Amino acid sequence: MLAKQVEAGSCPKLENKIFDNLVDMMVAIKSGSQTSGNGNEKDRPAFTATLQSHLTLSKDNTIKYDRVILNQGRGYSPKTGIFTATKSGLYLISATVMSNGGIALGAYISKNGANLMNLKKEKDRPAFTATLARTLTLMKGITIKYDTVILNQGRGYSPKTGIFTATKTGLYLISATVMSKGGAYLDAYISKNGANLMNLYGPQIHGGTKTANPVLHLEKGDKVSVRSGGSFGVYGGTYSYFSAVYIA
Repeated sequence: MLAKQVEAGSCPKLENKIFDNLVDMMVAIKSGSQTSGNGNEKDRPAFTATLQSHLTLSKDNTIKYDRVILNQGRGYSPKTGIFTATKSGLYLISATVMSNGGIALGAYISKNGANLMNLKKEKDRPAFTATLARTLTLMKGITIKYDTVILNQGRGYSPKTGIFTATKTGLYLISATVMSKGGAYLDAYISKNGANLMNLYGPQIHGGTKTANPVLHLEKGDKVSVRSGGSFGVYGGTYSYFSAVYIA
């Protein structure tokens, strides 16, 4: 039960109106006629479709994913392979293509007929990871040769030189970790085409570790390595490592 009290000097008509509106709202909520949320989920456009049979495609053919699992809002047509937005807003688009017969995969997501995003085989993405197996004593300006290669997709990294060469132009995530040995100052840097790009510097302690993770724009043929900025020992045994991956 609700009770109302009007203070002296207030506006009784306005307060009575507000009170009556609150009562009406509470009655509506109690009866279930007042609801909240973003509307019926069935109004949200969504679809999922798969490809049942193998296809041989020519350039710029639309892939018609013919087995429809979900088509909420009926925006997708399996006859054309086209999804038409039934309302304005943000959409999450996902597309997967598997190539057949050993032929290079070349597909793209199209928006209104224009190439929006390429889909390429993951093996086309340059990436490497290498660790240092043995402990080294370095002089200033020496390239650290991470000699145990775990991954070398695109063959851009050379364990003989310690240099990663970009095999395609784009953005790369670079990661380098160095652990010092013997209580010396850790003094190294990431080098791009021979120039000091980012320092890794640590105090004079045994087992000092520094890591740098820059995102770099590299042109095809650019060279990245980790070099010593001074004389110090570097721990091997996988405590020091170097990696890069093409991201866009």
